[in-house]
Amino acid sequence: INSHNFGFDKKPLAIFSNNIDGMSQNFDTLLTKLSVLHNKFDLLAVTETNINENHKNLYKIPGYSSIFSSKYPNKHKGSGIGIYINETFTGNIIKELTMISPDIETLFIKISTSSEKFNFGVVYRPPSGNLKNFFLQIEKILNILSNKESSSHSIMCGDFNVNLLKNDTNRSKFENIFFGNCFIPTISLPTHEKPGCDSSCIDNIFVSDVD
Repeated sequence: INSHNFGFDKKPLAIFSNNIDGMSQNFDTLLTKLSVLHNKFDLLAVTETNINENHKNLYKIPGYSSIFSSKYPNKHKGSGIGIYINETFTGNIIKELTMISPDIETLFIKISTSSEKFNFGVVYRPPSGNLKNFFLQIEKILNILSNKESSSHSIMCGDFNVNLLKNDTNRSKFENIFFGNCFIPTISLPTHEKPGCDSSCIDNIFVSDVD
């Protein structure tokens, strides 16, 4: 679970990102976690939903609308992403940035508030996918976001399955792609821990504006 506050529209913007590992199994747990946090998040992003878009109404959260992307065809686990949008916001899909393949799943929306607009996206990288193809696709997305004149802000969150705590070439390549497009990670602590395993930071929230 990752949450972060940003300042847009002269108000804090609260974001929650979670690899839910199956809506049918863990949706009630998600609702419990949200109630414990006592925070009305503006945007909730979920990965590995394991559902298709036409089932989203089975998982409504009061006070939010939702946009989901279906899981990869014939894949029963480890696929599907979605975004819950606070009812005070309006969100529309950015089709050119939304895709699904064995290597990357993305869902991007244009968020409109009372006084401004910004881009928000959730990304999931299947660990079994081709990492080189993922890098190519994520770089294309960042290039488009960096060149969009219609919005000065962009936020991207999700489960990237690239460990920022591991000093290797994959981490360096990943960071260089984001830094090269003026996107900064907001999380540097472990986001994934299991007994007997090294901690990792594979989930993050990247922002194009840190003011």
